[in-house]
Amino acid sequence: MSDSIFTRLSRRTRKLITRLVRAWEAEVRARAFRQPLWNDTVLYESFAGNGALDNPEAIFRALLAAPDQAHLRHIWVLTRGHQEFRAEFRDDPRVRIVRHRSSGYFRAIARSRVLINNATFPHEFDKRPGQLYVNTWHGTPLKHMGYDMPDGALQSGNVLRNFLAADVLLAQSPWMTQQMYLDAYKLRGIYEDASSRSATPASTGRRSRPPKTPRCAPRSESGATRAGRSSCTRRPGPERGSAHHATRPTRCSPPSPASNSVSDPPTGSSSRRTSRCTTCSPTGPTHDRC
Repeated sequence: MSDSIFTRLSRRTRKLITRLVRAWEAEVRARAFRQPLWNDTVLYESFAGNGALDNPEAIFRALLAAPDQAHLRHIWVLTRGHQEFRAEFRDDPRVRIVRHRSSGYFRAIARSRVLINNATFPHEFDKRPGQLYVNTWHGTPLKHMGYDMPDGALQSGNVLRNFLAADVLLAQSPWMTQQMYLDAYKLRGIYEDASSRSATPASTGRRSRPPKTPRCAPRSESGATRAGRSSCTRRPGPERGSAHHATRPTRCSPPSPASNSVSDPPTGSSSRRTSRCTTCSPTGPTHDRC
C-alpha cells in the first residue's frame, strides 16, 4: 500500500517538475525573442548537439580562418562531453559553447543572426524576422524520407517545418534535390532555382508564382511608364508619314499636341479638315467625332 502511494507521489512530482521546466523554457524563449539580435553571431548545431561535425563544422572552420570574417562570434551547440573540441577552442574568445536544450541554448537560437544546422531545430524553434537560417542537411538520402515513409506526414512534421523556415537548403547533388527536397518533402513550387548544388527559395515561407503580365502598360504624359495610367494596344494602321496618317489619342493615354488635327489631305481631295479621336472599347478602337 505504501509503495503504491510513494509511486503515485513520485510520478506526480516528476510531472510537476517537467511542467515547471517547460514553463521556464517558454519564459526564456519569450524574453529572448523580444530582445535584439546579435548581428555578428553565427550559431552551429550538428545532429542535435552530438558533436561539432559535418557541414556545420566545415563552414565554422572556414569562417574562423577567413581574415575578413574575424569580427564574427561563433556559438556551438553541444551535449555533455566533447572534451577534445572544448579544449581546442577554450582560449579563443570568439567561440562559445552552449549545452543542447539549456536556457542558454534557447536564448542563443532566438538571438543569433545566422543559424546553421545539418538536421533540425526542436519544435520550440521559431525563426525571427532578420535571421538567416541555412540548413545543410547530411549525407545522401538512400532511404524513404518525408511523405515516402509510412505515416510520413506525421513523422516528418518538424523536418518539413524546418525546411519551410530555412532561407537556404544545400544539396549534395541534383539527385538529392529532386528525390528529397522536391519529391519526398513536396517542396516543388515553393523552392525555386533548384540547381545541382543548392535549392534557394524565392522568399521565405512564400510560394513561387509566375509574374503577371499587364494587359495595358502604364504610361505617363511623356510616354514613359507611370502607375495609375495605362495605354491600350492600337490596331495596325497606316504607315507613319503617309498622307492618311494622323496622331490618334486614346482615352487610356494622354493626348499629344497633335491630337486634334490631321495631316493635310492629298492634292485633289476636299480641303475640309476633320478631327477624330479614338476611344478604347472591348472590341478594339472605335472612332467617334471629338
